[in-house]
Amino acid sequence: MANIKSQRPNGIGISSAIGTYEPATSKFFTITVNQTDLQDLKVSDYDYAKDTPATSDYILNNDASKVQEVLLVTCKKCTVPKCDINQIEIKRGNDIYKYPGMPVWNDITCEFNDFINSNIREILYAWKAEAYSTTVKCGPTSPADYKKTITLKQYTSYNRCIGTWVITGAWIKELSEPDLDVESDDARVISITFVYDYADYIPER
Repeated sequence: MANIKSQRPNGIGISSAIGTYEPATSKFFTITVNQTDLQDLKVSDYDYAKDTPATSDYILNNDASKVQEVLLVTCKKCTVPKCDINQIEIKRGNDIYKYPGMPVWNDITCEFNDFINSNIREILYAWKAEAYSTTVKCGPTSPADYKKTITLKQYTSYNRCIGTWVITGAWIKELSEPDLDVESDDARVISITFVYDYADYIPER
């Protein structure tokens, strides 16, 4: 068994002949969307029958970097991708042989702080409307119009990336806000649920 001891002098953590270890935490993370996917993000009530959008039809004047910054600053919680593999059973005599079947990816839920003047609400409603606009009663003409690539990164407390999820084909299927209440002093949080085609985990080496 490796010689494991507590490395007390510098407070780094547990060390052995292999290396030094510290617990990973959940609170240091970032969520970003492929900046190309954020280009041309239109307001949620945009009329897609128009030939030429006006500048006011775009979120934050079509500045994808500003949209990305708002998502980074306001995101407070996000579940990670999870894949369940269905099971195929083949019976032979008194034995059952089990094989992997179709993979099924879970929905992901993210929560965003509804900061005043951040435009986060407008951004999320606009993203959801790309899949289907309840205002103009129409959907997209192509998956490229609404499916996005999301990157979810986990960090240590000293800003070292320790893992990355690349989530492909994501679109918002549900958006919810808390009820209005004159007796509540709680900060408002917007919750979204999105589905996606698949995700890849990339460990940092």
